[in-house]
Amino acid sequence: MDALGIEKNDVNAALIKGMRWKEKDTEKWHANMAGVECVFMKNEDALFIITVYNN
Repeated sequence: MDALGIEKNDVNAALIKGMRWKEKDTEKWHANMAGVECVFMKNEDALFIITVYNN
């Protein structure tokens, strides 16, 4: 995130307010908002961010 200049607030906004979709046949989810895309996995207790990038 630091190398790409992506702020934690931008990631949180994408996860909370952004468009979300699940990859077919995997447990990976995507969230996208204002050019920030997050790839993550979730379970009942936690959310695990795999990667974040500008699109």
